[in-house]
Amino acid sequence: MRVKPVEHKFGKPKPYPVSFGGYNFPLKKLFRQGKLPKDLIDIGGNKITQENLSGDHIIPKSKGGKCTKENMMIATKQFNNLRGNRDLKEVVTLENAIKWANKYFGIKVEGFDGTEHVKDVFKALDIKV
Repeated sequence: MRVKPVEHKFGKPKPYPVSFGGYNFPLKKLFRQGKLPKDLIDIGGNKITQENLSGDHIIPKSKGGKCTKENMMIATKQFNNLRGNRDLKEVVTLENAIKWANKYFGIKVEGFDGTEHVKDVFKALDIKV
């Protein structure tokens, strides 16, 4: 007996919308397109490459963080996985935060202002800019 796919009864399934943190994440897209400097690091101090690029929530979703431009940053997959849902303050040293900020200050491309991005992240770290 041949089983018919469920499409015959319910129609073709609709694709799930891609979340902000996925392929539509603007900062990640700008990096992939080469519109950001190639020497960027994540806030953990790791060099970001096309292969290890990941989107990370500044305030984790599990702690009320939203998928908004102000609450997303690029990171390496390694840092993102190691961090889990811990607050940035628990895993980031001041030294790494300063190195990270120096890479982003002054970057200004269509759709991204590096200085404003640093302010958003430093706010989560309780660092005054």
